Amino acid sequence: MKQPCIVCGSPDKYWAKGMCVSCYRKALYKENAEFRAHCIERANQRYASKREDVLVQVKKYKVEHPEVSKREYQKHRDKYIQRAAAWKKTVAGRAAQKNDNARRRAGDHAAERQAALLNNWIRYGAYRCECCKEVTGEKYHIDHIVPVSLGGSNEKANLQLLCPACNMEKGRHAIAFKTLGV
Repeated sequence: MKQPCIVCGSPDKYWAKGMCVSCYRKALYKENAEFRAHCIERANQRYASKREDVLVQVKKYKVEHPEVSKREYQKHRDKYIQRAAAWKKTVAGRAAQKNDNARRRAGDHAAERQAALLNNWIRYGAYRCECCKEVTGEKYHIDHIVPVSLGGSNEKANLQLLCPACNMEKGRHAIAFKTLGV
């Protein structure tokens, strides 16, 4: 009669130093750096050959088990935040952020912009800054009254024409010069 594994107590049929195969491999992995490197290399090769399948499986698992991802994030939250901050400082991170911002603001809003310009032209007979009332000519900014980053939209009611100086001074503040009559 075989004795159970000294580590997990499993009555496995393969033995090595009183342990089942699973426990023996874990112990070997922990103790032997060469074996650990061999295991990592084999795992990387398997992943490279079946990358697409692995990514599909991981995505499916995350959809089916959202609580695991959430728990993992909460457990290592600081590490994820540091990793994201470091990535945002790289060239790829900055480019991705720029693309995300463009995608967030994207859409065909040319009609709304044209309507804002037309309203300004009708009101003043020229392109004038809604803030300082100076004629802007061709140098103007179509400004969001409530910035998109603060939940504003690209609708005509949220757009106003400002000169570059007034727009830069306004910054991210939600100021509607055209409705205030300034």
